[in-house]
Amino acid sequence: MQGRFLGFIVGVCVVHASPALVSAPSLISLLALAALTVKRAPVVFATIAGFLLSTLTADVLLDNRWRGAPGAERTVTGTVGSLADIDADGARFLFLPDRAQHPDLPRRIRVGWYLDEAPPRPGSRWRLTLRLRQPRGSLNPGAFDYERWLTAARIGATATVRPFPPPAWLTASPAQSLTTARAMLDDAIARALPAHPRRGIIRGLVLGERTELDARAWEVFARTGTAHLMAISGLHVGMVAALGLGVGAWFARRLRYTADHAREIGVVVGFTVAAAYAALAGFAVPTRRALCMLAAAAFILMARRHRNAVAAWLLAMFVIVALDTLAPLTIGFWLSFAAVAFITWRLSHRRAAPGPLLQLARVQWAVTIGLLPLTLWFFQRGSLVAPLTNLVAVPLFTLAIVPAALLGTALAIVAPAMGTAWLAVLAVVLDAAWWWLGSVADWGWAQRFTPKPPFWTVVCAFAGGGVLLAPAGWPGRAVVGIALCAPMLVWQPTPPAPGAWRLTVLDVGQGLAAVVRTPDRTLVYDTGPRFGSTSDAGSRVVVPYLRAHGIQRIDRLVISHAHSDHDGGVAAVRDAFPGAQVIAGDPDRLAQPVAQCAAGQRWQWGGIDFRLLHPLATTHGAPNLNSCVLHVSGAGGAALLPGDIEWPVELTLAAPGSALRPAEIVIAPHHGSRTSSIGRFVTRTRPRWVVFPASFGNRWGFPHPEVVARWENAGARTSVIGQDGAVTFDADPVAGIGEPVMERVIQRAWWRVE
Repeated sequence: MQGRFLGFIVGVCVVHASPALVSAPSLISLLALAALTVKRAPVVFATIAGFLLSTLTADVLLDNRWRGAPGAERTVTGTVGSLADIDADGARFLFLPDRAQHPDLPRRIRVGWYLDEAPPRPGSRWRLTLRLRQPRGSLNPGAFDYERWLTAARIGATATVRPFPPPAWLTASPAQSLTTARAMLDDAIARALPAHPRRGIIRGLVLGERTELDARAWEVFARTGTAHLMAISGLHVGMVAALGLGVGAWFARRLRYTADHAREIGVVVGFTVAAAYAALAGFAVPTRRALCMLAAAAFILMARRHRNAVAAWLLAMFVIVALDTLAPLTIGFWLSFAAVAFITWRLSHRRAAPGPLLQLARVQWAVTIGLLPLTLWFFQRGSLVAPLTNLVAVPLFTLAIVPAALLGTALAIVAPAMGTAWLAVLAVVLDAAWWWLGSVADWGWAQRFTPKPPFWTVVCAFAGGGVLLAPAGWPGRAVVGIALCAPMLVWQPTPPAPGAWRLTVLDVGQGLAAVVRTPDRTLVYDTGPRFGSTSDAGSRVVVPYLRAHGIQRIDRLVISHAHSDHDGGVAAVRDAFPGAQVIAGDPDRLAQPVAQCAAGQRWQWGGIDFRLLHPLATTHGAPNLNSCVLHVSGAGGAALLPGDIEWPVELTLAAPGSALRPAEIVIAPHHGSRTSSIGRFVTRTRPRWVVFPASFGNRWGFPHPEVVARWENAGARTSVIGQDGAVTFDADPVAGIGEPVMERVIQRAWWRVE
């Protein structure tokens, strides 16, 4: 049976690892093969079954996506399907269109509400005018894959609520709605702790809603290795189940007719309480995983059969994947099962520890060793203080804070005064815990950033972790384990060869951010847009890209000009790399003082020449016309980064006798607008490649078709960042500039929106 479970899981995962779904004839062939193997080769049959079910799910999801024009507006009637994620800029929530009225719309739409009034109540029905877009996101090396996240959440479109015609409320929330019940609890917490800084933690522990946690909070959790405490997953659900089991069994033993079945009654009560807790969290993916694991354990206890840990682990994974074939697309799926696997492996070969503290230390050691490979693979960072902090934080949160938060929230519903007092005391405890976590997070050595390791090193590290946690009698386990883990820990990406340079234009939406690397230096040109008061391309794209490539410092940061689509991420980049020298086209407009870039400035790094061609001594009033124009050249070729200059500056640069030289690569000025890329400028630069830093389906229509045609008629090949993802060019002194690497080509997947 274990082989069948594993085969089914592998079949599901093969679909997600494939660049596209198989064709209909191939599916028919697989069905025929499944019919032949159902009895003779059950493992093969299970693998095919998993593959077919996963393919069917993916096909249905793709059919349910919005495929209309980006930015098309529709008036939609539906139900608010989730609590709102509220910040200073607005709110985001799940909207479920009425199927009878809108059969052509996706079943689930992620809606942004940026109106002055409060967002709708969960469970209520509204008529909204939505500006719809495909579920698409930017794609960059090392950065968060928003498109994958939307797919795993089965979201078929994103949308923005339009103010005209105004939103219309239709009916109130139905009393039996789970979403409404969660909203009532959320309101109770808000009334008890209005504007308290720790309210976000309590909401996360009770409801699984973590939107009130700011960037500082997530940084503290990441540095201390305690972010898992804010996910209602196995740790918290298991604790609630254990409490329910203990209470249920205790009462059953004291009743005459149930004493002989106290164990079974305790299991039922424990699972029921855990399921209720999972419902409070909205049955999010981590809670579903934890509940399935708990169900497998409950089955084994109820059946009073001996089952090995591997069988229970595979059974739980099989149930989760069978119920949701998209679960393997989530990072938490792999982190959860890896943690359980290593804990089980660590404890199954050892006698019970002499005390609970030592037992907890063993578990934490197993989790640290087991999750390190995946943590470095997914996040390129690891906490060096995680074993210490979790030794204190896990029992504190699991045994004290979580039960207290649940009890306080319940009291806030039935006895508001008592609940408010209880949660106020809990907030004081959380203040103390937060002070401690923040102090540890500020230790300079609390975390380590690493480049994203190759997958083969992750596999070796998993094997090495298993060896390190093996029974003490294994000969040479320490040497073998460390040797297997070493490649992942010491691996470094290969920088450009001597005399070579590399240009990466990042996918930051409607904006610009580019990175130029030489063998030992790094230059960042622009930092992308700001997405609101709490998010920007610097923290979401630029810094993760640099970390993933092992870049420890920025030698120069060039901000072409002070527009939010170019300087939106400056603060995040400077915070992450404080030693960078910063120059800008109009420094007086930036929030922090920086040096002026000007025509004639020049420097060389390892034989690569960097030259500024603009702004000239006579500057223009408009920020676009003061953009820093950077020319990078070496033996392998040249690139031109012109910012947002428009035709007056282009005319000056293209004049006879100017310093402008041809370049194999040109980033199109001003995102490809009609106010730039005049004929003289195009003729003077003569590029092989032109890159348009424009977002997919942007409302300005960038790049303009006339501009694209002008460059192509001059012999250039074009790439639009919003369509191709991040684009990387390598300039070799011998081979020159080869074909660019486009992220949407190398990261092809069935869920990518083309």
